[in-house]
Amino acid sequence: MRGGGGEGGSFSFPYQFVVAEPPVAGPLPSPDAPSYSKPEDPDSIDRENVSYVVTTLRPKIRRCGDRAKIGGRLKVRVTVKRDGRVASATHENAADLKLGQCIAALFKTARFKKSKNGGVFTYPFNFDPPLPSGELDRATISAGVAKAKTAIMACGDRIKAGGTVKVKVVVAAAGHVMSAAQDGELTELGTCVVDVMKTVTFGSTASGGTFSYPFVFAAPVIPTTTDVALDRGAIAEGIGRVKVQLSACAKSGTPRGTVKVKVTVSPAGTVTSITVDATPDPALGACVATVVQRAMFKPTQQGGNFSYPFVF
Repeated sequence: MRGGGGEGGSFSFPYQFVVAEPPVAGPLPSPDAPSYSKPEDPDSIDRENVSYVVTTLRPKIRRCGDRAKIGGRLKVRVTVKRDGRVASATHENAADLKLGQCIAALFKTARFKKSKNGGVFTYPFNFDPPLPSGELDRATISAGVAKAKTAIMACGDRIKAGGTVKVKVVVAAAGHVMSAAQDGELTELGTCVVDVMKTVTFGSTASGGTFSYPFVFAAPVIPTTTDVALDRGAIAEGIGRVKVQLSACAKSGTPRGTVKVKVTVSPAGTVTSITVDATPDPALGACVATVVQRAMFKPTQQGGNFSYPFVF
């Protein structure tokens, strides 16, 4: 949209501010969902230049968010002169006025590329509300989640499922997890991640806190195969891979006997379920089930079910 004036015309379009890490409780900018309704004016500032300038301001924008008392959505409307200097920058619909003023002040110092007509643009931001004073902060949450990274990755490797698992965690002041649950529909992968998060110990805080955290798993690559279902050879081969670990289940003083398990294997060759049908000792049966759960079998078109006796 063009118009008259000493600094040329103007145009307006929204932008999206993308943050690399997943949003957790706290004042991090998170993506909005703008839509572009008008073509750009080739003689005015362009989206690429605006995106570049916002990228250079990102660290300072984060600091504005860190100091926010409320957070929430807001927009900044910026008028750029032909020489690239900012003529004005104002915030719109900001629930947190100081946050809006902080963001607007940053844009007033920005410099854009020179253009024939200058331009006007609006840019949306969405800041998560800050954590209450004395509760968990991002650094404490990140440090705790990092402790569980290896075990959580093992969930994805074992279950062979992709997608995003979002877990809500309640942490006590002492740092131990009081509860953890998957947001949305319960899945096998989610159950595994939740079980891991329940074992994590976070740094102690004045009053603990609650946060949600998304874990993203890449979709597994299932090998192609001409085998329709598991056969005896494939079963024996898969069990053979965990033979050493199974032998370690028989510790000194453990009752001797036969542990019989019933196993379900997916087409990808992973164990999706296992039950202990018979065991001379509960601990021995649990150990065998844990080891066999990690076994990998040859991929087939249909997977399969089988029962297997282990004599100790």
